[in-house]
Parts: sequence; structure tokens; C-alpha cells
Amino acid sequence: MADFEVKIDTLAGGEVHVINARGYIDTVTAPELEKYLQELMRKKAYKLVVNLKNVSYISSAGWGIFVSELRDIRENGGDLVLVEMSPDVYDVYELMEFSSILKSFDTIDESLRNFGVTRKDPSQIPDDQKQAAAASEPEKTASAPSAGSGDMASADVNTRILDIINSNPYFDEKQIRAELNTPRYGNYKVGFFEIKKILKGLGMDDSRKRFEYGTKSQ
Repeated sequence: MADFEVKIDTLAGGEVHVINARGYIDTVTAPELEKYLQELMRKKAYKLVVNLKNVSYISSAGWGIFVSELRDIRENGGDLVLVEMSPDVYDVYELMEFSSILKSFDTIDESLRNFGVTRKDPSQIPDDQKQAAAASEPEKTASAPSAGSGDMASADVNTRILDIINSNPYFDEKQIRAELNTPRYGNYKVGFFEIKKILKGLGMDDSRKRFEYGTKSQ
């Protein structure tokens, strides 16, 4: 397996700690990640964000590290959340139903808002994270978990997604997201996790369901 690296950032005046991991989290490297988590907890740091942007694989041992520390973290008024998972890692996260235990977010700033804090100094935000945060903002008005929410903007984006599936029944989540952000569909910018939620609400979270819907509509 590839080398494993961890870098810790403190945000919001030291209130939130971001664990930036890189490489693979498997049976060999999971204990190293556990050491970082336990060291932060010994320092009474209980608001933790794990940035998985540069992690391409997490084994069951790695997921187990996150879950095993949750009880102590939450009992001390904190939480451990995940951000910027790659599609492959996110698929395992959903498949293993860790989404019912661990919260996930598209960007660091979304995870900070979960803790009720924001970054006060914009200069501290890397350019790639600024772009990700800007891309996620339209989601507040342009998307929702399901078509039946009653929100006009939500119904509109759901209709557009169904139209994309109708025209392209073979598209996966990444392709649907990219197509939604084209002039034809109004340049809607929706995060990967939000696309997952919308498709689940529409009953289109499975490639077979999308294929059946698209081919029946044609």
C-alpha cells in the first residue's frame, strides 16, 4: 500500500481540528490514524473533521477507527465528521451504512457550520476549498433530498435530473452532476453528496432503476 500521511490543522481559533489524511487507510495504517485521534482527545479536542480528499481507499479497519472513537467524542460534547470523500470511498461509506453513524460534508466550511463556527479569515482558506465552497452554495436553493419537498427550486432541479436520466439512462452520479452543470440544464452546481441524496429521494439511486426509467420513457 502507498505511504500514509496525516497533517493536523486548527480552525476557528483552535475550536475545530482538521485531520488531513493522505494515502490508504488499511490494517497497516489505521493504528497510526488512531494515534492522532487519541492524542487530540487527550488534549480535549472533540470537534474533529477528517478530510479524506486525498484518501483513495479505506478498509474495514479504517472505518472501525472512526466508529470506535465516536462514543467518547460525543459524550464530551463533540463530534467526528468526514469531508471531501472521493466517489469510490463514498460508495463504501453508503454501502456499509456508515452514513447512519458518521456525518459527511462536501467542504470544510460546511463541516464547520455543523459545529456552529465559521472561518473568520478568508486568507486561511486554500483556493481549492474556496472553489468547492462556492460551488456548494447554490445547493441551498437549488436542491433538496426529494421531489416532494414542496420547494419550487427543489422540484425544478429534481425535474432536470429526471430529464437527464431520461436522455442518458447509462449515466452514473458523476456524469449526472456534470450534465446538470451545463447550459442546457441551467448550470446547476450541486455537490456529489447532494446528488446522491436527491437520487435516493427520487428512487433513482441504483443504476438499474435509472436504466429502467430512461428506457421506459423513450
